[in-house]
Amino acid sequence: GICCFGPLGVNPSKGDYGTILSGSPKKEWRGVDIVSPLLAAVNHVPHALDTDVNAPAMSEYQQYNSNNTANQISSLAYITVGTGVGVGLVINDKPVHGRMHPEGGHVTIAPLPDDDFGGYSWGERSPYKGINTVEGIASSVALTERVLHDMARDGELVELNSEDRELVADAETRNEILPNLPDGHPVWDHA
Repeated sequence: GICCFGPLGVNPSKGDYGTILSGSPKKEWRGVDIVSPLLAAVNHVPHALDTDVNAPAMSEYQQYNSNNTANQISSLAYITVGTGVGVGLVINDKPVHGRMHPEGGHVTIAPLPDDDFGGYSWGERSPYKGINTVEGIASSVALTERVLHDMARDGELVELNSEDRELVADAETRNEILPNLPDGHPVWDHA
């Protein structure tokens, strides 16, 4: 099987099958064909393709049912938090697909009192512009931008410009900032 971040074309009858769709916040990956090179390398063997949240959702579902024959489940939700917030759903024994993928990250939520963070930079392509959404508050990109925003507000850093925000999109930058924050850091209240 093949799984990949998305949004990903998972319908084999469509021309975008196996391709990162244009709505991806990862600009360099938009339109990249993930599946064709892999299949060419293995002589086009039979395969399954799904998103990086639906594939583990199916795996967890199958693993649970194989270990609990007396107490089977028919549905499961799998949530992953990283650069975004993804949701994989298994309903009535099948992964959920449709017009798009289940989007838990774009659900609006109320900010904490006195929260002056204006949303994360990747939100420009999302329905609510990343403002007061699960993903716009709790993703690794949003948490890193929030730390830098708070540092700028408190005079520890100059205000972020668009180049700085692009830097935050870099995993290496996030990996330098977030893992080094103490457990009691205020940013974790938003995670």
